[in-house]
Amino acid sequence: VVRARLENGFPSRFEVAFSRATFPPERWLELGFSTLVPGGRLVLLSTQEYRPAGDGKRLIECADYRIASGVARWAGCFCSTWNIPGPD
Repeated sequence: VVRARLENGFPSRFEVAFSRATFPPERWLELGFSTLVPGGRLVLLSTQEYRPAGDGKRLIECADYRIASGVARWAGCFCSTWNIPGPD
């Protein structure tokens, strides 16, 4: 777990990144992929389902859930169509 701000950069990249509703969905998908290793996954937490249209990001899995107050939420796990591992 790394608690840091994107503006300050990171010493390394990550296999999985998520942000707790810090950015609008489209902005998080734009910024979050820059923090990942090739093949990494980005988790998006939102109040409603979000599916980007043809911008190189693919929804792998998603789930609807409710927080303690009963409010509905949505979580999606994305991969990039260009952020794939290279040959070993």
